[in-house]
Amino acid sequence: MRLALSLAAAALVACALLLLGLPTVIDRDALRHALERSLETTTGQRATIEGRIDLSLFPRPTARIGRTTLRDTEGAAGLTGDVDRIDLDLAWVGLLRGRPTSTSIRLVRPVMRLPASPRATAERTARWLAARATEASLEEELREIEIVDGTLLLGGKGQPPATLHAFTARLQRTPSTDTSVLSAAATIGDDRWEVRAEIVPRGAAGGARLEADLTGDGWRLGLIGRLRSQDAGPRAKDAGAGRMGPLLEGRLEAGGDLGALAARLGAADLAAALSLEAATGRAELLLDEDGLSIEDGRITTPEGTIELAWEHRTTPTPDMHLDLTVPRLRLADPAATVSAWSRAAAGFAARHAGRIDLRADRAELGGTALRRLVVAATLDGWGGGRLERLSAGLPGGGEVSLEGAMALEPLGFDGTVEAETRHPAAVLEPFAAVADREVGDRALSLTSGLKAGEGRWTLHDMRLRLDESLIEGGVAYVARGGDANGAQRARPQVAASLRIDRLDVATFPALVNWSGAVDPAAWLRTTDHAVDLVLDRLTMGDLRLDGLVLASRARDGRVQLDEFSIGDVTGTTANLSGTVDMTEQRLDLRGDVALSSPARLAGRLGLTLPPMTLAFAPTDLSLDLAGTFDDAVLHAGLTVSGTDGPILSGEATARGSLDRHRLRADLRTPSSVALLRGLGALVSDPAALDGPGVLSLDLERDAARVPVGTATLTLGGVTTTVTLAAGPAERLVTSVEIEGLDVTTAELFYGVAAPIAGMPPSLPSRWPGDWPRRPLGWQWPLGFGIDVDIVVSGHANDAEDGAPVTLAMRLDETGVSGGRATVPWPEGGSVAATFDWRPGFLDGRLHAEDARIDATAGAIPVDLDLAFGARGHSPAELVGDLQGDGRVEIGGDGAGGTLRLGRGILRSEDLAIRDVGGGQPLHLMFDFLAWMIELDVEGEPGRRVFGPLDTVSFERLLAPPEAALR
Repeated sequence: MRLALSLAAAALVACALLLLGLPTVIDRDALRHALERSLETTTGQRATIEGRIDLSLFPRPTARIGRTTLRDTEGAAGLTGDVDRIDLDLAWVGLLRGRPTSTSIRLVRPVMRLPASPRATAERTARWLAARATEASLEEELREIEIVDGTLLLGGKGQPPATLHAFTARLQRTPSTDTSVLSAAATIGDDRWEVRAEIVPRGAAGGARLEADLTGDGWRLGLIGRLRSQDAGPRAKDAGAGRMGPLLEGRLEAGGDLGALAARLGAADLAAALSLEAATGRAELLLDEDGLSIEDGRITTPEGTIELAWEHRTTPTPDMHLDLTVPRLRLADPAATVSAWSRAAAGFAARHAGRIDLRADRAELGGTALRRLVVAATLDGWGGGRLERLSAGLPGGGEVSLEGAMALEPLGFDGTVEAETRHPAAVLEPFAAVADREVGDRALSLTSGLKAGEGRWTLHDMRLRLDESLIEGGVAYVARGGDANGAQRARPQVAASLRIDRLDVATFPALVNWSGAVDPAAWLRTTDHAVDLVLDRLTMGDLRLDGLVLASRARDGRVQLDEFSIGDVTGTTANLSGTVDMTEQRLDLRGDVALSSPARLAGRLGLTLPPMTLAFAPTDLSLDLAGTFDDAVLHAGLTVSGTDGPILSGEATARGSLDRHRLRADLRTPSSVALLRGLGALVSDPAALDGPGVLSLDLERDAARVPVGTATLTLGGVTTTVTLAAGPAERLVTSVEIEGLDVTTAELFYGVAAPIAGMPPSLPSRWPGDWPRRPLGWQWPLGFGIDVDIVVSGHANDAEDGAPVTLAMRLDETGVSGGRATVPWPEGGSVAATFDWRPGFLDGRLHAEDARIDATAGAIPVDLDLAFGARGHSPAELVGDLQGDGRVEIGGDGAGGTLRLGRGILRSEDLAIRDVGGGQPLHLMFDFLAWMIELDVEGEPGRRVFGPLDTVSFERLLAPPEAALR
């Protein structure tokens, strides 16, 4: 017994000595190489152990390996990285044989990079898992492989890497059943990846059952399928071709906010286009040595169901086919989106041939709603291809289609475009603020060649027909930015060469709307252009332009207007040419206009000119404008011709800007009478106006102030001087002085000015008895107050030595104040009146001094003083409402009487005249509104006067009694 115990103790001591001493006698270099081979067999990567190896045999054989690098055995494109520490559990048998084998491998804090593309990564992973499923790929004793707190960088060539943080993985193997279970998890940004795979080696069942989940903020992506070894499975080999079975086949499932998932993958615009905000989907996935295919893909969205099929073959030549059917496609900015998609797909298309088929029941492209969209395109494998068909149903009916050659990088197209519709307003509406619905059902058709690229497009050999309108030629546009050769364009460029026949502006409403939405000055400053335009006939309402030609060039903000001319518009021709520098704000323009009849042109423009023969006289205008925008000089000339020569001619010069300038002008006419008659005035006795006429202007205008200056108009012997000055509170103070005016000419002037000022058109001398019922007032269109002091001096008749007539008053925008008029009485003496008028109110005083009335016994002097007032808006209302009182003295010896004025009727019951009726009272009634007078001597019925004031005779009243009885 004691011997047995001694032997046991000796054995234990020997074992202890062996366990303690064995690590010291093991060849470390041999162990290092053996462990490197073991790691390469297990991971498929070439391992280089750079750190220290610590070996322990108690309580079980373990090895702790320091820093280790892993490199892909297939080259630099594979997996590379560094492992901070590797923990190994070793098998006794292998260790004692000198060939260490692992039962457990634990990689701590590895940092790995896999630069391959996502597809290559998937293929490599599938091959590794399939290889791990074979009997000889793993060491017999290996039970577990584990990765702890790893970092994995994924990214293809030229792409930023996707980083997997907190990467953990565990492969657990059960030797008795020859099965393994792989579980892995990682974090990418805010998304968590989880993968579980069950690996079954050997035989037809060989491979791995794979379950993978990717979850994010509101979305989930899952995969359930099977990874097969390359020599197993019902589709393992094509006996004739020797093809291997599929590496992976299964089902993809997705749900939630797939738009957020697409945004994670850098395809946010695609998610918006397909309405993937709330969607679920599924598809069958197959990955084999020839490529990848997705079949029976169905994504259910709020807009409907998206059907998807994708096939990508790598052998014998790279090829792909995408078939996509969507219920609704939305592209807010089609040009930018298509350009971005083409750049993203350019590298793929440069290596793959294939075909793309897209169908959309509805499409919204930049605000235009299309009824359907069909796209069929082929790729040639060299970065180009052909758009076999792109057709879309237009709003309101009709269709647009494109076909031609295309390139993806840089994006380009060279083909044709055709369009046809009977509802152009519905098509144009999204491109204009307000579409003119009066366009109605009009036939529009377009055929044109189309070349397009990154930031550029050209329409050539274009024919656009809208009813009778035809546009032919070409238009090109180049956007701002870099071109395919790397050159930078600082400004957009537009080139157009068009010939238009029978263009009716009403049929192109978008042109009108764009003209109000685009700032022409800003466009000229920022866009270079070359435009050649010929309009054979342009119709704008009732106006028709024939032979309109425009030739213009612009570069770096300098516009060269080579020609702008109108061949004929109702007998009118016009020409304009010169330069405008929008950058330096300088201009130099020259032009002329010839009007055979201004009235005809005004009529075509919908304007009505006063009836005057001058509006039908041939008129020539010339202009020369040069300088800067803030300080330019305009020279203009005017000639109005008559049958016997010029009726009116002159020159004008203005200097400054639109807001601030000085204008000087001189207009001349050889005959004032001919000019006035041409203006529509009825000049019956032109003595005062006989002679030439001259108008001289010298005005200064400042937008912040009222205009100031002088104007002098001389017509024959009548001179009118107008002085403009600034008054308090930015009011315009105007002084008008008229000299040499007689009554006839005054009425003539009134007849010319009344229609312009909004006054009653009939002459004031014709008002009595037929008082105008039109409200008094005048139009003052300027935006500031006005005070006008008017002083008129003239003669009572056409003779220069006639009795003087004076008129003075202050006029403003609300009425007349301080009015005073003095008129000589025909038989001697004078009559003076003072008055104030505001709309609806009239107050005044009438005074006659030594006004003489012819009588049989001689002239009788009359003195009169009458205060009056009235309420009303028209002359008829004012006269019919006259109220007042006063007194009249007749004969100069105290005879006379009181006057009462009411409701427009003047009455006197105590009027007495010494030479009439022996001083007996006279009864007077005068109706101003009817202009009728009734006057009789009390007690003498035979002495009575009644009738219109203009025709009544006072002879019977003033004759001796015996004569009155006869």
